[in-house]
Amino acid sequence: MNQITHPLVQEALQHLRELSADETLRWAALQREIALLDERTALNRARREGHEAGRTEGQAGLLERLLTRKFGSLPVDVVARIEQADAEQLQAWSFKLLDAPSCLDEVFGN
Repeated sequence: MNQITHPLVQEALQHLRELSADETLRWAALQREIALLDERTALNRARREGHEAGRTEGQAGLLERLLTRKFGSLPVDVVARIEQADAEQLQAWSFKLLDAPSCLDEVFGN
């Protein structure tokens, strides 16, 4: 970079040297970088959790519709169980639905 003779580049390099020499400014810059990284990490985590929650809600809705289609209106307690279930439980019930010939008890194991 020192070989570049353009005045604006040289001026920018000089400013960087001055900023780098100031320990307080270096520390502030490091803290800012850490804060930005923390923010990106938190946003990424929130995004993943949001996607996961959306998928789980979608699974619950689909299971509820399929159960209603196969067995008719669902009891309130069954709807509540579906809404409170995690993705793993919803998937297990979905597989049981495929094999349940005649009643909700065959799906939920009541």
